Amino acid sequence: MLTCHFRSGKKYNRPLSVCQITPTVILRNTFLERKGRSVVSQAEQVILYGDKYAAVYYSKNNKSYVMKLKGHPERVRRRP
Repeated sequence: MLTCHFRSGKKYNRPLSVCQITPTVILRNTFLERKGRSVVSQAEQVILYGDKYAAVYYSKNNKSYVMKLKGHPERVRRRP
């Protein structure tokens, strides 16, 4: 669910599937690193929304994990 807040004070809730967020970048078979940790995990798909949030999907789980991007999202790359 996505909540849009307007300067007038109004807010609306809509399913993410009916919203258009730009820029949106879809990455497949991506390795994720967390700063300060030596653990690396492989995600089947990562969707970057508006250079602020990432929805991460793992291969054995249909659930998405939403993470706030820190730093520079342009440094997110697909590894061979």
